[in-house]
Amino acid sequence: MVLGGAFLWLYVYGLSQSQVQQCLSCPTIKKAQLALLINLPCIILITSMCCMVGVIMFAFYKDCYPIALGLIEKTDQLLPLYVMDILGDYPGIPGIFVSCIVSGSLSSLSSGFSAVATVTLLDLLEPTCLHKLDDFKTTMLSKGLVFFYGVLTIAVAFGVSHLGSVLQGIYALSGLLIGPVIGILTLGMFFPWANKTGALVGMLVSFGYMSWIGIAALVHDLKTPKSPLSVSGCNFSARPTIPAPSLHTSTVKASIYDDDKDPFMDLYRMSYMYYTFVATILVQGIGLCVSFLTGYTRPNTLDSKLICPVVDKFLSCLPDKWKEVLRCGISHQEKYEEIEDCKIDTMEADSCPTKMPINKLK
Repeated sequence: MVLGGAFLWLYVYGLSQSQVQQCLSCPTIKKAQLALLINLPCIILITSMCCMVGVIMFAFYKDCYPIALGLIEKTDQLLPLYVMDILGDYPGIPGIFVSCIVSGSLSSLSSGFSAVATVTLLDLLEPTCLHKLDDFKTTMLSKGLVFFYGVLTIAVAFGVSHLGSVLQGIYALSGLLIGPVIGILTLGMFFPWANKTGALVGMLVSFGYMSWIGIAALVHDLKTPKSPLSVSGCNFSARPTIPAPSLHTSTVKASIYDDDKDPFMDLYRMSYMYYTFVATILVQGIGLCVSFLTGYTRPNTLDSKLICPVVDKFLSCLPDKWKEVLRCGISHQEKYEEIEDCKIDTMEADSCPTKMPINKLK
């Protein structure tokens, strides 16, 4: 949970197009950093509360597991059932709960739809087939793209609802798509020897490998083992409308997979929480190996703005000789002077003494 979640949030707050677009809307880099710092304790609080809700639900239903009893079908329905069990007698409270979920979803989805529509219009349509559009047509086309992606999202959500847990589906899909993106960006930021061939091969191999693992796990219907739960403490008077799964004992034990002749079965059982992390490591490892085999980039030929100054930022306490070796021949002196006062807006970007560094593999 910690390792897989860390890489997912790394993409959400550091690399996603919608988040970068929101940061670029701030007038200065310093204010963009301040906005992220203000948001940090809020997201930590919300995520911690969500984890605590899961712990409380486990304690509440440990002697009466609703899925084993037949009250619900999937774990995604546990939270609404818990709200109705605890707050169902208070008029209006369950409705507030539903409205909060809808409001939170809309606030996140709206920015995501706008970002995807903007990328599609500016990077795909205008350079290829729509060269001359006035402001009115551009606005209407952008709104049409937002509507299209909204319908597509509803269709995908309907399909995901039949695959199992929504959380598992999100992490599995993020491992296939987000992991290679994190890998290729960090490869260019932290490893000065990487070249475009290594980055491309690493990304393709990572995507193919994780797609194989994810599809195989879905085909074999491999589920995450559950903690021991019981139905011995149930005292519901209402008859469940969903047939309860057959249980030989009163305890729902952790899933035990049958032996299979497939030699890769242990590989398919890898937790979906590790997908993003494994995909990132694959891109970096394979990308570096291929870069050295095909002619690695000489660090002294790179612009220092393209490489993250890890040594200067996090290892400044080391002796100068050590830092010189770890810099790999790249000098970061005076790299970010006065950059906090630099305006991100295009009109004022040319007047900045130091431009914002843009990561690009050579």
